[in-house]
Amino acid sequence: MRAKKVFGYVATIVLVLSVIGVLVFKFYEYKAFKTIKTSTSSVSNKINQQKPFSVLLLGVDTGSDGRIDRGLSDSMMVATLNPRTKQTLLYSVPRDSLAEIKTNHAKKDVQKINAAYEIGKAPVAKKTVSVFFRYAT
Repeated sequence: MRAKKVFGYVATIVLVLSVIGVLVFKFYEYKAFKTIKTSTSSVSNKINQQKPFSVLLLGVDTGSDGRIDRGLSDSMMVATLNPRTKQTLLYSVPRDSLAEIKTNHAKKDVQKINAAYEIGKAPVAKKTVSVFFRYAT
């Protein structure tokens, strides 16, 4: 009889911890989806309208050997998808290309393009690569 009580307590604890785990997961999932912008220029709308869109792919050095700085983007690729023609263009951005890093500061800051991520995370990398491509064509 005593073993059944212990098993009941253990089962209850496992069930409660599982429910808490699912709730925490759902909270962070909701938080992540909430950050996605759903404006008229969003990716979903562009797909629905059969318009091409581009995505910046960053491979970032996380500094797993105890480094505390953010790190550089080791690889940068731009993928442009065209829903109408069902074609994809993939372009690798040379990491040592010189580019003006696009921050909110007024001064002109020219560095290797892979430093953009370290300076301002994904938003600065995205803006820098966007301007880099605008001037490259």
